[in-house]
Amino acid sequence: MREIEGAGAAGRPNLLFFDIQEDQVAQLDRLVATEGAPVLREAAIVTMKIVAVKGRAVEDVLRSSGDRIPAWTLRREYRSTFHSELTPTERVVAGHFVGRVAAGTAVVPISVEQSLVEDMRLKLGDEIDWDVQGVRVRSQIASIRAVEWRRLEPNFFVVFPAGVLEDAPKFYVAAVRAATPEASADLQRDVVLSFPNVTAIDLTLVLQTLDDIFGKVEFVLGFMALFTVATGLIVLAAAVLNGHYQRRRETALLRTLGASRRQLTQIRLVEHAVLGALAAAVGGALALASAGLLAHAFFRTPPVYAPAALLAAIAVVAGAATLTGWLAEGPAAARSPLEILREEG
Repeated sequence: MREIEGAGAAGRPNLLFFDIQEDQVAQLDRLVATEGAPVLREAAIVTMKIVAVKGRAVEDVLRSSGDRIPAWTLRREYRSTFHSELTPTERVVAGHFVGRVAAGTAVVPISVEQSLVEDMRLKLGDEIDWDVQGVRVRSQIASIRAVEWRRLEPNFFVVFPAGVLEDAPKFYVAAVRAATPEASADLQRDVVLSFPNVTAIDLTLVLQTLDDIFGKVEFVLGFMALFTVATGLIVLAAAVLNGHYQRRRETALLRTLGASRRQLTQIRLVEHAVLGALAAAVGGALALASAGLLAHAFFRTPPVYAPAALLAAIAVVAGAATLTGWLAEGPAAARSPLEILREEG
């Protein structure tokens, strides 16, 4: 649910402008600022292709049947970018992100997206040679990034450090947030009139659809969680009530041996509280372990643990077990041993 809330966070861009030329960037920034829609993200895009991986030409890798590298990762045209700092939708999972290098660096340290590294069977330190519109550039994987692709913002498979691609032919993309649909329409009209080559994409409908889907998923998750809790409480009450008849003879024997009603009540309360707390602790530990495995292996998200919620669950289950035991066995403690033994036969 935290992942869903993060993907649907407020303040997201709802308007994208593509094909902005380098000499238009400053003008467009001023125009959207005067319209009350500041640029939230802006990135340069440089097209390139892979020519060699780990010293082997792409053609050789494609002909080799033992590499098992998907052909699309080698044949596609990459639209990469460069920046000196990580963006809010990126985080380094391995290595060290290099934000700037000196001009003329022989081997450029780059950052590659995690799933692409896995598909291409690469690791930190492997080299990739690029054809940047006719210029060959050697690079080495210095860091691996996890990218939040669900955020509709400029995200990239490959990020170069500043100081390498500034002179390459490029265009820019800008992510903007307009306050209202009317403001978005006015802004698109003004941008197209001022910059006919710029393409505007309105993401409002896409974001509304995603919000609706995320809302339904969140409701289902919450409903299933509450249903599980309610079912567990019913099973707990049934288990305590089922043991009620087995404990009546114990109660009669303890009363015969001289135990007072107060002592019997205390014994039962402590017993049910301890059993409830142990059951909740074991169940909570199993839940955390299974949730961690699901998050890592299935959902591919970092596991989220809530110690406060676990402690609250232990307290609630222990309290529910104690209350149910007291309600079920309280009347038996008040009855005479002889009466109970007669009923038991």
